Amino acid sequence: MIDSDLTEEEAMLFALLMDESGVDHMEFLWADNTSDDGLFRTWPIQMAWWRTPGQKILSAGSRSIGKSLSILGRSFSFPFVASGEEMVITAPDGDRLGAITDKVETLFLNNVIAEAMLAPGTRGRIKHRPFHISFANGARIMGRIPRLDGTGIQGTHPLWLEHDEASTYPERGWKEIVETVKIQNPRARWRCHGVTMGPGNTFDDKVSGNDPTWIVKKLPAMYRPNWTEKERQDKIIEYGGYESLDYKRNILGTAEGADSSLLVLSRLMANTDIDELSEFNVSEYYSVSVTDALLAEADDILELVDPPISHTEYKKVWMGMDYGLTTSLSCILVFTEVQLPGEKFGRLKLVSRIMMSKIPTEQQVRVIKHLMSIYRPIAIAFDAHGVGQPAYEWLQKEVREDSSISWMLDRVKGYSFSENIVVDFDEKVDINTDIKEDWKRAVITRKTSDASLDILRLVVDTGRIWLPYDKELIGELQSIPRKELMTLDEYGKPRRKKGQHMLDAFRFALLAWKQQPIEEVVSKYENSWEPPSMIIMDYL
Repeated sequence: MIDSDLTEEEAMLFALLMDESGVDHMEFLWADNTSDDGLFRTWPIQMAWWRTPGQKILSAGSRSIGKSLSILGRSFSFPFVASGEEMVITAPDGDRLGAITDKVETLFLNNVIAEAMLAPGTRGRIKHRPFHISFANGARIMGRIPRLDGTGIQGTHPLWLEHDEASTYPERGWKEIVETVKIQNPRARWRCHGVTMGPGNTFDDKVSGNDPTWIVKKLPAMYRPNWTEKERQDKIIEYGGYESLDYKRNILGTAEGADSSLLVLSRLMANTDIDELSEFNVSEYYSVSVTDALLAEADDILELVDPPISHTEYKKVWMGMDYGLTTSLSCILVFTEVQLPGEKFGRLKLVSRIMMSKIPTEQQVRVIKHLMSIYRPIAIAFDAHGVGQPAYEWLQKEVREDSSISWMLDRVKGYSFSENIVVDFDEKVDINTDIKEDWKRAVITRKTSDASLDILRLVVDTGRIWLPYDKELIGELQSIPRKELMTLDEYGKPRRKKGQHMLDAFRFALLAWKQQPIEEVVSKYENSWEPPSMIIMDYL
């Protein structure tokens, strides 16, 4: 209710300050040094977009359309319209959160009316890490990052949540953030902003309209009033063409892969059965996640890993595994080789994905033996020199000691992404078979990590892979290949980048498939050589 004693001018000011979108605050109180008259003006599309009614709004648009600016507007308006309430701004990491909260702080410290809203003594001592501003009427604006496990967002219960760079927000963070917003309050607001990164994460799932509780807004760059044909042509040149992934993501706002992604999304999807109701997706493809909690409730871990009986009919099978023990997941992927009518080459069809979390090595080895007994793969490959070495050695020991499964021994292949492997032979080299290791002069080697990525790109680009519509897997195949280097976490502390478990399991399986004939040739050379007959010279 507006006090009847207010003058018309005061009532107008009150009405302006009650605009929760921040549009009125921005146009009435903000200065713009880039304009001729110094006045800030909102674009027509921004005014309608920022004032979209609804509790859960997702903005998936191009760059420079005004997503971050809308967060600043909301932040500026919050203490005026939500006395005694909390607002939280969250982003994937400290750098991206700081890019927003630094501007929020500047707005409140450099505007007379806004500064008057700060709690006494606030100037000069706004809290950082985590960011926190307190206002005279009890309102609070806080900044939060999810941390690695999503716990950084826990404990906050904001009336308004501004979710920036939501397209790269960690999945664990998405799971924890759901319970933070007071969504049962009709005044609650949760707004997400980001440039879609393609299939495989929660943000894209909501962009695709799979969650009807969200209002989705998609705005390409050409909606901007200052968009010109020259800028369009410049962007096409800068991004390497109109069809480039980066142009589609950053200018058109469409769901394409990351800027340094491993695979071209269109080619990846051409190898994917996108019919979610197909027999492959519904009946044939087997996917299961085994956790320590599930294992504690089961009598036997093998009860939790039970592929369809039809999988025993596969003739040619290849398996790959990325091993994890504590914070890292283990992933086993199973491929069968099939050839469709009319196709010259066969395809590797992904038929099973088994994920394990915090499962002891002994139990993981049991799962491996169980799956090998079911599929009888030509080979299973995984890391034998890194974190997977204990499992590799344990498996080999058990296979040697049990004659009933001795056939598995030669089918277990150990690789390391840091070693060099034989990938081909130079036909131009004339090998002297009388010399034991002369064949090595014809060997062409590559680093395992590079060779496995080349194979992955090859099978995708040539259509020799067949994938189910597993969005989590597709998303990881669209990720950026990790480097085994020390990096900094959200607060600048050293940490090692988390592994890409499905991607690495994929690469190991392809190594097993591609290297099998090469290893047979190498074995033939190594085992078939016999020293030449000794020649005795008679000098008498």
